[in-house]
Amino acid sequence: GRLTYQDRLRIRELTSMRLSAPEIARDIGCSDQAVYNEWMRGGGKDAYDPDLAQRQIGAVDKVPLAPKYDIMRE
Repeated sequence: GRLTYQDRLRIRELTSMRLSAPEIARDIGCSDQAVYNEWMRGGGKDAYDPDLAQRQIGAVDKVPLAPKYDIMRE
C-alpha cells in the first residue's frame, strides 16, 4: 500500500529521533525500501520534508485522463 501523509509525518518524527530505516519501517508497517525511497523523495535523510515528499507523489499520481487541447487555437 501507499504511504499516507500521516505516515510521512511519522517518518519525519522518527528520523529526527535518529531511528534507522528498518526501525521506522517496523513502526509504520512498510518495507525498509519504502523508507529509503521516502528519504530520497523528501530531500534526503538529514533534511526529510514530508510536504515535499507528498508533492512529489502527487505529481506522479496526476495522469491526465484525456489529451489537453489548446482552447485558444482556432
